Amino acid sequence: MKKILFLVISVGLMISFFPTNSHASAIKLGEPKSLSVNVEDTSDLKVKLKWKNDDLLKQYIKQNGSKNIIYQVNVYVRNGNYIASKNLNFKYPDIVINKDGYAEVILKLSNLKLNINYNDLNSTSYNFKVRYGVNLKDILGSYTYYGNFSPHAAIGLIYPYNYASSWAIKELDKALKYNLITSRISSDMGEMISREEFCELAVRYYEKKLSTVAKYSDNPFKDVKNIEILKAYQLGIIKGYPDKTFRPNLPITREDIAVMTERLVKLTKPNIKLDYSKIKTSEKISKYAINSFTSLYNEGIIKGSNGRLNPSDHTTRQEAVIIILRAFEKF
Repeated sequence: MKKILFLVISVGLMISFFPTNSHASAIKLGEPKSLSVNVEDTSDLKVKLKWKNDDLLKQYIKQNGSKNIIYQVNVYVRNGNYIASKNLNFKYPDIVINKDGYAEVILKLSNLKLNINYNDLNSTSYNFKVRYGVNLKDILGSYTYYGNFSPHAAIGLIYPYNYASSWAIKELDKALKYNLITSRISSDMGEMISREEFCELAVRYYEKKLSTVAKYSDNPFKDVKNIEILKAYQLGIIKGYPDKTFRPNLPITREDIAVMTERLVKLTKPNIKLDYSKIKTSEKISKYAINSFTSLYNEGIIKGSNGRLNPSDHTTRQEAVIIILRAFEKF
């Protein structure tokens, strides 16, 4: 009994002396501000990135020092259907801090070793974004906690959307022709889509499908100013929460996307007959979403991944656009 008690006390002391992932979630680093990129040398394409460090990072360094701080630069490259993404890590001392407070680093893009002509800025797009990281240790080992990425800066050919996966390009280009990609999401298609952003997609679908402009009247939500959300409410695509909020900035789940998309399909094609045949799955789908998710899965609008449907998972902007596109083309 004494040995067990000693072991429990020892583990407790270890946990108290070493930070855990729960401690990491309390770290506030902020995100780099005012990121810019300039070409320094066209012969081998050297570029200079500059940004303003967040005050939250400065506070963290003041309290904890800079020894474990890193900067991570993401470089997203696109040339037609060729896409590559690289993360470059720099230690805190490797980044120059100027007298004006701006941080800067010079990158030689040929060092990325990609299968493209680096100097061809007429057909190649380079997108950059930066975030902070902290190297940490706990009882399970070493890991890095990252903050949020900065907004991106770019050189070269301007594509109508960025940060898409190569597998998504073909369908995203189709969505672009239908004008189904909104300006709010086009800068980073790999980010998780929010409830607000999907409302904008849904209203865009409705207006393009029926060649009309949706109307709205009153605002039933205390946390909404975006008229596209109000249009979606007026159309009956969304309902909101009992406390009169919509929570627009929260990421949307796949099952909520299914509910909104089914309502959208029925709204634009009232006599549609969808396939509600029961699907075989051990995954839990919320009661309110079962019919919607089932029908869209049977119709090939929503698909699984690695044998799973993931109804309660969040999804990326590019995946959400593709769901909207499939419904738009089929119905």
